[in-house]
Amino acid sequence: MIAPDLFVFGGVRRNARGKSMPAVTMASSTAKPLAKPQRVFVLFDKHAEVRPGDIAPETVAKQVEAAAKSARGDSRVSRLELEAVATPSDPYDVDAVLAQLGDPSAPNEKSVVARLRRCTGPVGVGFESGTPAQIAALVELCGILGLETWALWLNERGQPESTRILDKREGTRSLREELDHYGKLPKGRSLLLVGESGTGKSHRARALHERWNPRRTDRFGEVNCAALPEHLLESELFGYKKGAFSGAATDKPGLIRECDGGTLFLDEIGEMPLPLQGKLLDVLQLDEKFRCHFRPVGATKRETASVRFVFATHRDLHARVREGAFREDLLARISTHVVKLSPFRAARHRVLAAYLRYLISIRSAFENASFHFERRAWLDLAKLAFDDDAPWSWNHRDVQQSAERLAFDAWAAQKYAPEASGRVMLTSRELSVELARLRQSWDERGSSASADEDEWAPVREALAPGVWDELPLLQRWEARYLWEARRAAGGNGAEAWRRLEERGVYVRGRTTNPSDAFAKRWRVFDWR
Repeated sequence: MIAPDLFVFGGVRRNARGKSMPAVTMASSTAKPLAKPQRVFVLFDKHAEVRPGDIAPETVAKQVEAAAKSARGDSRVSRLELEAVATPSDPYDVDAVLAQLGDPSAPNEKSVVARLRRCTGPVGVGFESGTPAQIAALVELCGILGLETWALWLNERGQPESTRILDKREGTRSLREELDHYGKLPKGRSLLLVGESGTGKSHRARALHERWNPRRTDRFGEVNCAALPEHLLESELFGYKKGAFSGAATDKPGLIRECDGGTLFLDEIGEMPLPLQGKLLDVLQLDEKFRCHFRPVGATKRETASVRFVFATHRDLHARVREGAFREDLLARISTHVVKLSPFRAARHRVLAAYLRYLISIRSAFENASFHFERRAWLDLAKLAFDDDAPWSWNHRDVQQSAERLAFDAWAAQKYAPEASGRVMLTSRELSVELARLRQSWDERGSSASADEDEWAPVREALAPGVWDELPLLQRWEARYLWEARRAAGGNGAEAWRRLEERGVYVRGRTTNPSDAFAKRWRVFDWR
């Protein structure tokens, strides 16, 4: 167990029917001496309706104080601090709770944020009282502030347990602080978002656009560079003039023109074809008024626009440069300002808030039902979120799929016996089924990755020792194609070359002697 400098607890916990529940509180069981007394503060809703049987915030605070003193074996607990917050009408709206707790960019604000900023030691967040939104918001807030954070709860035998959620972060900004920082980026500057698939790059790009355009009068455009072939992507970006090609009956403005004054988001920039990369490099050469210049397809004159570009990729662009698939000068142009989005396995404090946000967003699909966790189900989900063995390999997509399945299971189970209030309880039964699904999915993805790796094993073994590790990715693929074609052709070089031409590996008709052509490419590699 730990000895936090500060204990943070939510207010009175109510069940799905709105009845007041006993406020179970806990504290550290160590008696490690502290240089200063421990502090405890309790959040409560200052607008909450007082109901018969409700537990007053002062009573919760006294229970926390007594538990802390009893667990420590001494009286090193300072006076209790009560923090009144305006809890939103929706007890699962994490963003509304965060707004009530305070803005992390305002250090002098008299709020929970200001109190947490003064904390130098570990922070213990109690999971036994308060709404899930309060708890998730507190955990996310501690992550924003870079505090060492522990989750505290009671096990089935009523004994206190804790797990570390966050390590102390010093000298670096949180993701929210990074976005607040780059929200002040001047006009004409570009930004590169780097992160695994599912880390929310598109969502972050939209959030930055809203910071740059608070009135939301300018357009946000986006295009996936991996989803369109080269000629269509060029037309989508630059537009075209009437008669530029067959079917171009009228002029069509491209996204660069349509986003003049706004933001253009180019997702999967690492997959952009090389010829287009050169044209984009020319566009990013701004004039003295920070305007870009571009030429629509079929046009004779260049046009101008004032556009902020946001690029995103899940690739290692430096590796793509070494492979010859990405221009180094373009990478130098777009990498002035880079934001790296951490995967969930490196930012587990965001998982619970992501679940709650998505459960709110899908209500309309379930007849506007409101989803509520049973206490045991909520604790089980928290334990999974903070489990180091949970890979969360699809990041937000893992959470979205899991939350939707969980909501559907609970909603379908209660569809023919719904509560009058429209509440749907997410019980430990549905959660245990969903956790089993999640773990099975993670195991299957791991097995698939191993299977994909095994596909390369014959080629690695056919090459001389140590050769495979020195080959760039493109040459690994060429070696694999050569080896597979030779095996399929029974060692016949001419037949193997014809197979490679049919697959599009080499251009058809470039050689009159396919056997020699195959032998020449085969000798490029050092085979056993």
